[in-house]
Amino acid sequence: MNKILLIAKYSFRDTLRSKLMINVIWVSLGVLLLTYVTSEFSYGNVSKVALDFGLSLSSLATSFIAIFIGASLLSNEIENRTAYITLSRPVSRMAFILGKILGTSIFLFLNTFLISSVALLCYVGVGGIFHFSILWSILFSLLEAIILLMVVLNFSLISNKVISIINTLAIFVLGHAIPTSLNLNFIKNRPELESMLKLSTYFIPNLDKINVKNQIILTNFSNSDLIVNATLYSTFYILFLIFLSILIFNKKELN
Repeated sequence: MNKILLIAKYSFRDTLRSKLMINVIWVSLGVLLLTYVTSEFSYGNVSKVALDFGLSLSSLATSFIAIFIGASLLSNEIENRTAYITLSRPVSRMAFILGKILGTSIFLFLNTFLISSVALLCYVGVGGIFHFSILWSILFSLLEAIILLMVVLNFSLISNKVISIINTLAIFVLGHAIPTSLNLNFIKNRPELESMLKLSTYFIPNLDKINVKNQIILTNFSNSDLIVNATLYSTFYILFLIFLSILIFNKKELN
């Protein structure tokens, strides 16, 4: 366990050095600008629109950072041969990859926390009332980013960085689009197509299942069944992808 934490520490530090945290500044400025525009030109519920923009930007920023970090998380270590140095010591491949995942996940948490804090401050600043349920939306945005991190990490173990990023972006889009399309009458009226799309949800993560932002913004209420199902689903998927990455990494030739 100490070895995993040590690798996580250095992985987190290296990610900070990559200056990716600068995205917090730009996304936060975007949240501030959109909140101002919303307050000036919106005739609806300004606070909810501001919260929707803020949480959406936070989720997108964290997801895209997870994809681009994950694509090079292990491939850079192998190309620079730093992985060889680490693994030549009494460090197992499982401890190495778990440490890298943990360190990157902590970075994603920090990124999500900072941008979401700005979004919440803007929301409260335009008259919004804070509800504890909003934190669930932020948590699931982080879990979605970790799922994408694991997806791109697995792709990077069997292909190059560019292909890994493209494949993961495709899964990101399909993970939201397919569950939504199943509610369309066009799909429901075509049983074969509906069955095919339902089958694909067993292979492509159902990211819409853990997207509780709309329900929370519209109702300010946390449905306990929704929260439990989303938590179990995202936890299972992350654990499965971690197991898969360890399995692939253990069999990967590092010569």
